[in-house]
Amino acid sequence: MLFAQFKVASEWQGGYTGTYTVINNSTNTADSWVLTFTLDGGARVADSWGAGTVRHLGGGRYEVTSNGPLQGGQAVEVTMRVEPAGDPAVHPSDCEINGNPCGDRPDIEPPSTPSGLRVTAVSPRSVTVEWDAATDNVGVKQYNVKVTGDSEPDPYPEPLPGNATSGVIGGLAADSEYQIALQAVDFAGNQSGWSEPVEARTSKPLPPAGLWGVKVAPYVDFAGWPTPHLAAYTRESGCRAWTLGFVQAAGPNDPMPSWGGYKHAYGITHNWDPQRGEYVPLEHPFEYHNITGFVQAGGVVTISFGGAVGTEISQATRSAEEAYQVYKSVLDAYPGVTRLDFDIEGAAEHDQAANQRRAAAIAKLQADYPDLLVSLTLPVNPTGLTNSGLDVLQTMLDRGARVSLVTIMAMEFGSAFPGDMGELTYQAATSTVRQIAPLFGEEPERVWARLGVCPMLGKNNNGRVFTLDHARGLVSFAREHGVGHLTCWEATRDKNACFGETYKCTPVEQDPWEFTKIFDSFMEETR
Repeated sequence: MLFAQFKVASEWQGGYTGTYTVINNSTNTADSWVLTFTLDGGARVADSWGAGTVRHLGGGRYEVTSNGPLQGGQAVEVTMRVEPAGDPAVHPSDCEINGNPCGDRPDIEPPSTPSGLRVTAVSPRSVTVEWDAATDNVGVKQYNVKVTGDSEPDPYPEPLPGNATSGVIGGLAADSEYQIALQAVDFAGNQSGWSEPVEARTSKPLPPAGLWGVKVAPYVDFAGWPTPHLAAYTRESGCRAWTLGFVQAAGPNDPMPSWGGYKHAYGITHNWDPQRGEYVPLEHPFEYHNITGFVQAGGVVTISFGGAVGTEISQATRSAEEAYQVYKSVLDAYPGVTRLDFDIEGAAEHDQAANQRRAAAIAKLQADYPDLLVSLTLPVNPTGLTNSGLDVLQTMLDRGARVSLVTIMAMEFGSAFPGDMGELTYQAATSTVRQIAPLFGEEPERVWARLGVCPMLGKNNNGRVFTLDHARGLVSFAREHGVGHLTCWEATRDKNACFGETYKCTPVEQDPWEFTKIFDSFMEETR
């Protein structure tokens, strides 16, 4: 439900500025909204700015139309300069939003106090809590967080969203006791009392992240048709390690994992088992023998979550514990797999709540599976990772997750970066190492060993071309700088060696598997 509240910001003789705050007091996104109001007595809107466009309907009636969607639990503002305003000043009346009364009487009622605060997961640097939502006559804007204990959080936790009933409290020290409490705040600034505190102890610190240990593992579109057969791919190409993408949620509100999000055709687990509190792997998960047989024969498989389309697991979950259960179920479904990749791009890269859940879940997963190695695959420009990508990595490290590898998607550089794709790839790699070195706090040589590079073979979707010569140059660059890992998008395109759509062809003049064989020469160093 939408509400709107009006407040005068400043006044002078004959005029004032005032702001309508439009509040979405629901969990659903409002695609648009229309607010109308009346100014009597000759008062008129002289200027406006903010999240809506003001239009004079005639007489004293005005209409404000939204400039964009309004997410659940969020608020936006539209500010107006009213001049002339009358004497005494006339304020808006008869306000309606989407045809309903705005409810714009002064809000002096505080929210109820959050209750039922409980700990659902811990990691070395964070605690995940859930609670029963506070209520308010208009809406809860946020939950303030209070943390006391063995040490001051660094950084101190930001407020949690008003539409949330779970959150990750970070910045904590490992193996330490804390007391956590919440306070609800509404859109008028009214505050509830503090909840009863809950006690939590963070887990012991994890050992430092090991290096990735596999020099080359091209991506394989494992949800493509026909399904790639890993042993056959190895026989044909000589490459013995593959990165399989992508495991995704079945939908925005259904975190059940499957390849490509196709839970009926490419399923991995049963539906959520409420009695066991987990996702139980199917007796025969999709391509079980294909994957486990390849691993048992000495091959290396990395399972990658996320991708450019679909819903990443943590986006569909409601808590870090639920995300942990989903990731764990996939790991349990394919015994012998000890490497997980998280390809975080698009909307997932900017979803801070999901990034928090993912990081806490991975930290817990690594505590339970000490041999598990984790990589992040992130978008890049020649200038380096985006700010959102850096935040994804920083959040992982802050929550105590061990990240062995950061792989850059060196592909589809836009028109702002003209030049040779090979040189641009080298620039992206160098820029990224410069960015991530202080986050890892390691010597540059070791940070280069934590870098992976992933070009898109041949023609990119935007028309740029990564050639066979570029591939040879990248191998030389990787050897010179001690790059930890080379991968590419994507093995089946390289196998097909065809001219056609880029989802199935490179399309450049090449022999089957020519790109992979060039990259695999980098792998020879470790054999």
